[in-house]
Amino acid sequence: MSYSLSMLVPAYNEEGLLESFIRKTVLKKLYRPLTPRWQDKAVFEFLEYYWTPWRDKILNIGSGNTRLRDDMVNMDIAKHKDVDVLGDAHQLPFRNGSFDLVFCNAVLEHLKQPWVAANEMERVLLRNGVMLIQAPFLEAVHDEYDYFRFTKAGLRSLFPNCIEIMGGVSAGCSQMLTSVVGDYPGIVAEGTRLEKPLKLLMSWLARPLQYLPNGRGVGGERYARGVYFIGRKTG
Repeated sequence: MSYSLSMLVPAYNEEGLLESFIRKTVLKKLYRPLTPRWQDKAVFEFLEYYWTPWRDKILNIGSGNTRLRDDMVNMDIAKHKDVDVLGDAHQLPFRNGSFDLVFCNAVLEHLKQPWVAANEMERVLLRNGVMLIQAPFLEAVHDEYDYFRFTKAGLRSLFPNCIEIMGGVSAGCSQMLTSVVGDYPGIVAEGTRLEKPLKLLMSWLARPLQYLPNGRGVGGERYARGVYFIGRKTG
């Protein structure tokens, strides 16, 4: 069975999504044509249009200094201006079934035991609650606390108590290609005077590659830069 956002999010409507898409995507690209492009923003669209009658029932794990919604509880291991709760994703400081929705974007790869954190996410999620997860697959290592990468099947396997609603490639092979082409000359020239100029030049020259078509089938998944999982807790 296929799902649409209108089936899953009570406050969602097709006209509202179209207006939001034009305002936030099309107009933005006219003024900033080289900004990074997502292949599928379902995780973020779901979060934007998700409605709950109760405040503070949405948890953002690893929020950093970003507040995506006013009614969201921001949790991070480091102190930032917009962090509401300091905590470790491996041992969430919340009671069982505390949240209607758990959101976790580009965090699992930075955890030493992401399977433990995934178990904690399921624990604090209410029965029939929604899990929104996005993680990298073929993406460059980006800091010293970068430990893991995930295929679509691997990401899904972390949440055995959630039935998949939607899942797929969030950033496609063209985004991966953009990174490789942009970084490669600087890697070859590493340690020389050409390293920084080449990195700067190629990072700009490679940007248009992200607008190349992405494969929608199995081939596209094999070379995806990022993947996502949207699930509903059943257990």
